[in-house]
Amino acid sequence: MSRAHGVDLSHWDVAFDPAKATGQIDFAIMKVSEGTFRDSKFAEIWAGVQKVPIRGAYHYLRSGTDWQAQADFFISVVKGFDFHFYALDYEGTGNTLDATFADMAHKWIDYVVAKTGKPVLLYTN
Repeated sequence: MSRAHGVDLSHWDVAFDPAKATGQIDFAIMKVSEGTFRDSKFAEIWAGVQKVPIRGAYHYLRSGTDWQAQADFFISVVKGFDFHFYALDYEGTGNTLDATFADMAHKWIDYVVAKTGKPVLLYTN
């Protein structure tokens, strides 16, 4: 059985170079936004991620910010970049985990799929 090997990258990481990886990298997923803020390392990390065969972008959903404003911001950040899929990072840290937040996640995913035509994964810790 073969496995796909990938990396998850964000502002917590330094610039990424897949040529320096210790093993095969089949895919990469990178954080591009949180709330209505662009990830501070987006440009540096994208430079390496664009060399990986399968590329994904994710958004960290914030319960205190309008879901549609977050979705529109995410779409504006990824526009023009060659990502194969998107993901919504649904976490408890810094958020209020309740039915309203879960509803926000559903709406965000449906909206981004409708606007971009790309698959969206739900990504949790």
